[in-house]
Amino acid sequence: MAPYRGAMRAPYCGGMGRWLLTPRWIGLHLLVLVAVASTAALGWWQWDVSKQRYAASRHVRPDGPVVALRAVLIGSAVDPSQAGRLVRVSGRFDPAHQLLVAGRRLHARPGYWVVTPLLPTGEPAGGAVMVVRGWVPAGPTGAAPAVPPPVTGTVTVTGWAGAPEQIPDASSPVPPAGQVEALNAALLVNLLPYPVLDGFLAQLSSVPAASPGPAALPRPSPRGGGSWPLQNLSYVLQWWIFGAAAVWFWVLSVRNEAEVRAQREAESAARSDRTTRCSA
Repeated sequence: MAPYRGAMRAPYCGGMGRWLLTPRWIGLHLLVLVAVASTAALGWWQWDVSKQRYAASRHVRPDGPVVALRAVLIGSAVDPSQAGRLVRVSGRFDPAHQLLVAGRRLHARPGYWVVTPLLPTGEPAGGAVMVVRGWVPAGPTGAAPAVPPPVTGTVTVTGWAGAPEQIPDASSPVPPAGQVEALNAALLVNLLPYPVLDGFLAQLSSVPAASPGPAALPRPSPRGGGSWPLQNLSYVLQWWIFGAAAVWFWVLSVRNEAEVRAQREAESAARSDRTTRCSA
């Protein structure tokens, strides 16, 4: 009788993993790599946004001297660490390109920010300054109200500097003509015929003064330690969880495939051993 050789078989090694290099599995590897890289990049982007918004909340300056516009700029954008600082700039308003920012509340009342580009004179600002001349209430049906015109001629505006606002999600509805979702240069580049500084100036007073005019925005309250934007931090966690889920899906897929192949190999080995014993 031929000796029993079933115990002499080498344990299953999944073909030394060669099945992981088949076209189907290579496609899965690449898909998971793209998913992990994309979610990691999106998570880091939201982390950078969180740090910028935290810096802006931490460095609000309720007091201090009024400074020139260039003192609060980094390149062509308002430095988030200078948000809330008093700034004075002179120039001419461009009422032809005035915009409204919807969904802005004042004392719990819905309304709009009135934003008029100011073309600076006397200093190389590098672009128009988006001046929030104030707030106006929404109409009875939520429609945009009539807005008082700005001062004509050269005007000197004093207000507090605001950092660029976050761009809304792509799923947000497109605003009507003459409105913009947020004050960010990326949203304004196609609405204005000239360069614009990234950020804004919330007007507190002007010389000469406009009468009547929109209600001035209140200055930001002084903050000591600052506050982290929870919404952006939740986006960071969300994207990185998606990336971890992609890796976990890959691990489960590989493990399940290995188990299925091991079971098939074991069943094949068992059948082969029974055939050998019967023939012997």
